[in-house]
Amino acid sequence: MLAGFETPDEGRILLDGKDIAQVLPHQRPVNMMFQNYALFPHLNVRDNIAFGLKRAGMPRPQIDTCVAEMVALVKLEGLEKRKPDQLSGGQKQRVALARSLARRPRVLLLDEPLAALDKKLRESTQLELMELQRRLGMTFIIVTHDQEEAMTVAGRIGVMDAGRLDQVATPRELYEAPHSRWIAEFVGDVNLFEGQIESREGQSDGDRDPGRGHARGCRSRVSRSPRRSSASRSAPKRSSCRAAARPPMRSMRMRSTGSKAS
Repeated sequence: MLAGFETPDEGRILLDGKDIAQVLPHQRPVNMMFQNYALFPHLNVRDNIAFGLKRAGMPRPQIDTCVAEMVALVKLEGLEKRKPDQLSGGQKQRVALARSLARRPRVLLLDEPLAALDKKLRESTQLELMELQRRLGMTFIIVTHDQEEAMTVAGRIGVMDAGRLDQVATPRELYEAPHSRWIAEFVGDVNLFEGQIESREGQSDGDRDPGRGHARGCRSRVSRSPRRSSASRSAPKRSSCRAAARPPMRSMRMRSTGSKAS
């Protein structure tokens, strides 16, 4: 829907306050880098990068300048005349990235951009993507099923399950204060302890009380990461709620009813 290939049944898609839900794909200030790169096999590196600029009617001198900038940006100097079948997987990825950046979109959509790369190349490319984003000052929206990749490159992460956006947060917030057990297990290793709260102690006046409502006798589940823990309660006739507990400031005594550790 962001790219314009699907139309929402209802609602709006706002970009800088403007609704672009009904704007045609080629008229949006949005570009997309496809998972399979979608390079034109009959065009060389230069012409693949220049394709969108030509379609936009940009003058030839400006196209030449822009293509040269993109080639230098993604470090493909000397490969301009090669066809896609003469390139490695990493080089193809760079061509696709350069082509999607050439028109300077305000938002760049990347669909599993590193999935086809080997582990070593994927790790180095993650850092390059982060540097490119900072240098260009552009918004990157990356779709990935690799949790480590998301935690490395993202400033904010949206976790989706069955088409529903369950939580949007910074990587640190997502790891330290997940909204649900499913998210806690999805984003990384976590130890889960289930029990019944018997007492609470160690809360300072200046610290906010994210665990408010965890009364004595309330059944609770605590997820423990290396640096933080979070607790969620389950009480009769009440919907479940979540809270993040700071170990140095507060403690809970629980009567164990079972545990799961990973």
